[in-house]
Amino acid sequence: MGLKRGNEVSIKEKVNIKDVRLRMKENETVDVILLGINDYVQYESHSSFNHQIYPQPCFDVIDKPCPFCEAYKSGHVEMKPVQRFSFAFYCVDSDKVMFWDATYTQGKKLIKQIRDFAEDIEYGTVFKFERTGKGTDTAYNLIPKAERKLSPKEKGLLESTKGMTVEDEMFEEVCRPVTEDYARELLFNGFGFGEKVEREGTKPKKAVLPF
Repeated sequence: MGLKRGNEVSIKEKVNIKDVRLRMKENETVDVILLGINDYVQYESHSSFNHQIYPQPCFDVIDKPCPFCEAYKSGHVEMKPVQRFSFAFYCVDSDKVMFWDATYTQGKKLIKQIRDFAEDIEYGTVFKFERTGKGTDTAYNLIPKAERKLSPKEKGLLESTKGMTVEDEMFEEVCRPVTEDYARELLFNGFGFGEKVEREGTKPKKAVLPF
């Protein structure tokens, strides 16, 4: 295999979804490094908060028939597929790549910011990624940190992450749908749609946390 340096380095390790979800509380700020200007994907998802079905990737991403689409086509309009985004950041405090999931509107706004900061990202910059507001007024913004204010750790991470890339396989993992049985369990518990799914050794569940 040999040694790899610089732009030969890529991040391919198996993703443990629970360990790489970036969830932010109201008025929280996280220091991040963007490894590139294209480290995000757009995908379709389904949700119905009133029925305790939080955003779930559509099975279309793995080219399989989707139970959520089936429910939508059967008249459950709440399950209409909508566009979402998943962004990859290198988080300074956790010292690893983490993924932040966004609505279509939030994602479009962040993409514009990323493009506006393209030169800073290429040069190597630490950003404050902040969440403000709550409910429908929640907003997320990237704010570049002045180089003179960077800590030794941040300066070191800027050097060590140069040339790193986020592989497609990582996005495929974080956007992978739940199992078909679990999807049908969510739909039955939420809408009474389909047949009750009995899974040996498990308790019925109504929801999973949103990404």
